[in-house]
Parts: sequence; C-alpha cells; structure tokens
Amino acid sequence: MIKFIFFLLAVFVSIDSYSVTQMIMKSSKSGIVSIGLRGSGMAIIDWGNGTTSETVTLSSSDISMHSHAYSDTNSRTITINGDSITYLGCSHNQLTALDVSDNPMLTELLCSNNRLMELDISKNVALTILRCFSNQLKNLDVNSNTSLAVLRCHSNQLTDLNVSKNTELKILWCHSNQLTSLDISKNSALTDLWACLNQLTNLDVSHNAALTDLRVRVNKLKKLDVTQNTALTYLWCYSNQLTSLDVSNNLALIELVCFNNQLTELDLRNNTLLTTLSCHLNNLISLDVSNNTALRMLYINNNQLTALDLSLNTALILVHCHYNQLSTDALNVLFGSLSSASGALLIYNNPGTNSCDTSIANNNNWRVNSASYPYIYTGLP
Repeated sequence: MIKFIFFLLAVFVSIDSYSVTQMIMKSSKSGIVSIGLRGSGMAIIDWGNGTTSETVTLSSSDISMHSHAYSDTNSRTITINGDSITYLGCSHNQLTALDVSDNPMLTELLCSNNRLMELDISKNVALTILRCFSNQLKNLDVNSNTSLAVLRCHSNQLTDLNVSKNTELKILWCHSNQLTSLDISKNSALTDLWACLNQLTNLDVSHNAALTDLRVRVNKLKKLDVTQNTALTYLWCYSNQLTSLDVSNNLALIELVCFNNQLTELDLRNNTLLTTLSCHLNNLISLDVSNNTALRMLYINNNQLTALDLSLNTALILVHCHYNQLSTDALNVLFGSLSSASGALLIYNNPGTNSCDTSIANNNNWRVNSASYPYIYTGLP
C-alpha cells in the first residue's frame, strides 16, 4: 500500500512540470479522433469526456498514434500533459481551437484539415515543420519561428504572410490563399515555392538561387524573371499575364507549364532536359523544339503555328497541336516528321484538318484525332 501511494505521488509531482497542449474540438459528427505524439518521458491524454484518460510513454524516434471514439457530437476539450513533446499530429479532427503555447520544445506541428480560425505559435520557437493547411486561418504569425524549414499553410484565408525572419525555410506552400504580395528575398535556402491561386501581381525570385520547384499558377503576374534560378527543374506559371518568359538559364528544367499567358515567343534551345512542355493558349507563331530531344508530352494547341517539326523528338508520346494555323501541307509534313515509336496526336480545328493525309502518321504508329476532344491540361498546384 505504501509503495502504491508513493507511485501516485511521483506521477502527480511529475505532471506539475509537464508542458500542456490544449485542444478544443467541436465535432459535427461522432467518430474517431486520432493524435500522434513523439518526444520523451510520459504523457497523459485526457480525452475530454470526464472519465477517459490515457497514459503513454513517448519515444524520441517513433511517432505513437492514439485514438478515441466518441458516440456523441458534444463539444469537448482534449488535454495532453507531457514533459517533452516534440511532435504533435492532430490533423483531420475537426478542431476549432488549438493551444500549444506551453510546448516550447515542439519541433513538428501537423494540424491540417481542421476548422481552426487562429493559431498562436509564437512560443514554439523550436518549430522546424508546420503543416496547418486546409483550415480557416486569416492570419499566421511565424516571426518567432526562425528555425522553420517547412511551412505548408495553403488552403486558408491568408491575406498577408511575412517570412522574412524564416531564413532557414526550404519548403513554402502558401497556395490557395488571398495573398497580394510575397517577399521571399530573405529566404535564400528556399527550394520549393508553391504560391498558386493567390492574387500576386509581382514576385521577385532573384534571391532564391536554390529554387528547384516554382509554382505560381493562377495569379496576376505580368512578368517573372527566373534567370537567376539556374537549379529550377519545375516551373508552373500558367494562367497569369506574362508577355515574355526567359528560360535560357534554366538548363535543369524538366517541366515547363506556361499556358494561358500572352507569350509571342519561347526560346527553348538550352532546355535539353525538358520532358513536358505546356505552352498552349498563348500567341506563339512558331516553336523550335529540335534541341528538346527528351520531350515526351507537348501541348502547343491554341496558338498561331503554321509549321511544326518533330523529327528530332524521338521520345514523344503525346502532342496537342489543335487550334493552330496548320495547313494541309504543314500537317502532312508534321506527320512525316514523327520519329518516336508511337504516340497520339490531336489536330482538330486547323485549316488543313479535313484534307490532310493521316495515314502518313498512322504508318509511323501514331494515332491521329481530328475530332474535337475536350481535354485541357491543368494538373495540380
């Protein structure tokens, strides 16, 4: 009996020194709530129903998952007490509030796909990874989180995002917000920037030489200078207002998606590693892809092309060149230039569509579609 009392006393004394993470969840339906933890020492999870709590031993290397099933839709407060919690995963739990202010040792916080309208991480100065996407956040202050390497705050309602203090940042996904500006001049370590589906009118990436993946589709950009981003492998800048695009210095470029702009020319002579090119819905009158021998997919439809030579593109499997100005002779020459083993070619709504000889392409094991085909390449952010 004496030993048992001593054990309880030791537990309560230890709890007094624990940091506290408090989460308030208002469920719209009954179901299972799951929480992931990593750290050291012990943690006690109070599931908020007045009776159920769970004591766990944390690991510093492995994430332990803990869940509880609720049969009602009542609002409840879930409290976690632990002396050293470094990782908290609480995504997909319909949380409406989350308090992590008493967890200074927290390095990773995953709270995406909830209903959070605010998130205070000013006390979590050790954070290196924050994933708070798909919530209802209107503000996010990361000025105190100078160790952040990964910030995924997309699909919220942010109108402003200051990352000038986050000089260690490597991955920033802030797409699907309401940003009108974004200053990344201090983020020289940045490798991945997804800022699509905002309202950006200007974006300076000249200080981000480490960028390999830049996606800024569906904004209001009138210019985009990527001449300093020589490490770029993916560039998605479609559905903006670009009148020019210089990719001559982007020798590592694998995928270029720049459709639905106002481009009149595109010089790809130096982009010999390019495998996917989507430059449709522009104002191109010519396109030279003779140096792009690694090309597999080419979307050049809805331009003003009068000729297209694919004789050196032996890796091609798909070409969209409908809605151009290709005559009968130009199409027949195009068919004869097809040099890859097989592929598919869309040619409808060209002047020569109805009078060209598709058998030339068929003899090269290419399928030709001369009828309207409802396909638009959009991809993901």
